Amino acid sequence: MSGTAPVAGVEFQTVQANGLNFRLAVAGDSGPLMLLAHGWPESWYNWRHQMVFFAEQGYRVVAPDMRGYGSTDAPDAVDEFDIEHLAADMVGILDALGESSAIMVGHDWGSIVAWNTVLMYPERFSALIAMSVPYSGRPPQSPMESWREAFADNFYYILYHNEPGGVAEAEYDSDPYGFLSRLYPSPESPPPAAVITGPLRPP
Repeated sequence: MSGTAPVAGVEFQTVQANGLNFRLAVAGDSGPLMLLAHGWPESWYNWRHQMVFFAEQGYRVVAPDMRGYGSTDAPDAVDEFDIEHLAADMVGILDALGESSAIMVGHDWGSIVAWNTVLMYPERFSALIAMSVPYSGRPPQSPMESWREAFADNFYYILYHNEPGGVAEAEYDSDPYGFLSRLYPSPESPPPAAVITGPLRPP
């Protein structure tokens, strides 16, 4: 649980799923299973309040560190982070826990994982909750094209991560603390106006 404060009612276990070791945060001993998929740059810890609440309502709640995050294994190959692998991870976790069905919950990028997991394995899920990023179906153009149009010259982290030459990786490696402090500013630090208003401009 390195880097996070202990949370009463949350315990940890490691399971093997889809060829990797996954660290799971678990709350609740029995009841319907809720499987929580976090976004970027997050971890199980972002779910801590929801985990305790839903466990108190009679659910068994499991929040993994997704592949490549926290204490879960991180494959070296980029193509091992595609949506097929991520969806199979969720089902592999169910299998490792001996569960046949779950309520799938996602936040941010975890919502994209959640939709696709339920689309690929509908028989394994009784319900789907997607927060922050609604289901959009298959878009008429690639997401990258849409983001380039929407953000133009404004900073958007996904576009930044896709710049050729490893620009983002080099910056993150050179100053991890600075990178994280920009992602998690203090509450009194307002974000740049363009980040908020840019995507709201009329097309």
